[in-house]
Amino acid sequence: MPSPNEDWEDLRKAIMGFGGKSVRKSYYPQLKDTLHKLQRFKTLLDHTRDFIFLVDADGKIIDVNKSSFINLEYPKDEISSIFNIIPEGYYEKFKEILSRKEKVSIEAPLIKKDGNLILTEMNIDIVKFNGNDYVVIVARDIRKRKELEDELRRSLEEKELLLKEIHHRVKNNLQIISSLLSLQSMIHDKNGTFKETQDRIRSMALIHEQLYQSDDLARINFKKYVEKLIRNLFHSYSAGKSIDIRLDVEDLYLSIETTIPLGLIINELVTNALKYAFNGRTQGTIYISFKRVKDNLELRVADDGIGFPANKLQESKSLGLKLVNILVRQLNGKISVKSHDGSCFKIIFKG
Repeated sequence: MPSPNEDWEDLRKAIMGFGGKSVRKSYYPQLKDTLHKLQRFKTLLDHTRDFIFLVDADGKIIDVNKSSFINLEYPKDEISSIFNIIPEGYYEKFKEILSRKEKVSIEAPLIKKDGNLILTEMNIDIVKFNGNDYVVIVARDIRKRKELEDELRRSLEEKELLLKEIHHRVKNNLQIISSLLSLQSMIHDKNGTFKETQDRIRSMALIHEQLYQSDDLARINFKKYVEKLIRNLFHSYSAGKSIDIRLDVEDLYLSIETTIPLGLIINELVTNALKYAFNGRTQGTIYISFKRVKDNLELRVADDGIGFPANKLQESKSLGLKLVNILVRQLNGKISVKSHDGSCFKIIFKG
């Protein structure tokens, strides 16, 4: 391959000679200015860190910037084809790219003089010169970027493992507390206070269990969480009764900050319905709906039981309902209740 400096010298002499001999000497300043622009552009390309190649349809290198020779450590006359500087395993891929004549971006290595590889990101495009198609390859060394990406990936994996372990331990600790409350309730709990507290702790433990088992450590599949929570509550409170549960829960992923208060609200309202809504009856239905309504999230917990007076929602001395009001405020939401053919609690908050 001719030296780029020799090419420029030949071109310069030709232009200077043309300027001296031509009858149309008025062209000479324009040609000289054009030469200087080309030289500046060539200098710019030579000093970029990217590897730049102009290649014909067969892979023959027509032109190359100086940075490519320096970084690949080849003498100028040793690179005649793009296939001299890519691994053999990439030949077919490059032949396909050259034949398709399409603009593409790929990751591919370049071979240095000493045999080591430089992983690059290549942007390949087609250009026309004098009616012929050529390929421009601009390759950027991405080894450092890949090292940083690998380091970040390893760091994230370590943090994910740590978070999973934290959720696992929190779940185990909550289960230990729940077990202690269960033992305490067998001895001292005549009113079921320990049992209710135990259920509240279980609702939180379920969240940490689901996060531990999930690939997403920041969000929870709320539908699956509600299904499991309801199964646990029915196991605790529906003995001797035939209560039908109807769920209409949208498949949404929520943050732990939203899921914990929502889970506790459902725990309290469903527990309240199972304990009091069907007094004197052995059958009934509980409805739970959760969905997105425009910019809000809406939770409904309803039953076809004896009903709950709306004016007693804020006045109730029940610890469970006081807790529901506190949790609704924590969500910056609003709660309302209707009592007609049963009761229906509706909670709306931004989500």
